[in-house]
Amino acid sequence: VYKYRDWSKPKHQTILTKQELYFASYKSCKYKYEHNLEFDFTYDIKDVKKRFELIYDRGNNKSISKNEYVERAFQNFRESEEAYRPKLIEEYSNLFNKERGIFCTSLNKNNIDLWKEFANEFSGFAIGIDPKLLIQSNKLEGLSKRVEYYDLNNPPKIKISDYLNGNNLLNTFKLIFSLPNGLIHEDEFRISKAIKNNERTIKLNKNYIKQIILGFKMNEADKNNIKEVIRNEDLKVILYQQVKGNNGTFKYEEKSYL
Repeated sequence: VYKYRDWSKPKHQTILTKQELYFASYKSCKYKYEHNLEFDFTYDIKDVKKRFELIYDRGNNKSISKNEYVERAFQNFRESEEAYRPKLIEEYSNLFNKERGIFCTSLNKNNIDLWKEFANEFSGFAIGIDPKLLIQSNKLEGLSKRVEYYDLNNPPKIKISDYLNGNNLLNTFKLIFSLPNGLIHEDEFRISKAIKNNERTIKLNKNYIKQIILGFKMNEADKNNIKEVIRNEDLKVILYQQVKGNNGTFKYEEKSYL
């Protein structure tokens, strides 16, 4: 899978200089449709009561019995469900933002839009990473798969009942791996990480990085800097120079970094 980067931005260099991957929070995504799925508020009474049981068990106030607490909380919930929905959405969104990080890549090294937007108009570079090695390393405690693209007229929905009863894995899949079909050309593959202690960065094993592609507009100074990093960090990669043909297609010429 390929990550498009801009060498002129120091934070983009660390994927090579430190072999680090940063797993962003969903709220940092600039597109409004990222993780912005609708909520399905149909629920089973048992799921709601189970949620209040969990709240009771985690709390310190045991002045009333669990059954009494659950029944009171459920009645309040039913009477003010419409008003409670925004709070529930906020609670869910904040939890997801805190506990999940996302690293976005593409299965396509020839994506013109990605080269333009994320690799400084072909003046940047792309890194080819072996996702199988990363997934098998057990560093993620997360999920990784190709994005599923949906019709805007029929988007997936977050089932609030699954969140209430603690069976939230399917919702997590939907939020991370769903995008509208207008972005299908990006051919995106996402790697997700469970966030613990607010740590969003992981150190890559050097052999996970397989390729480095230099954009056809990259200047010689940046090329030489990247070659120096490859040598200093002893990265066992294949270095390619992107070459643009007359018909707008690209070819990739293997280059020495010695």
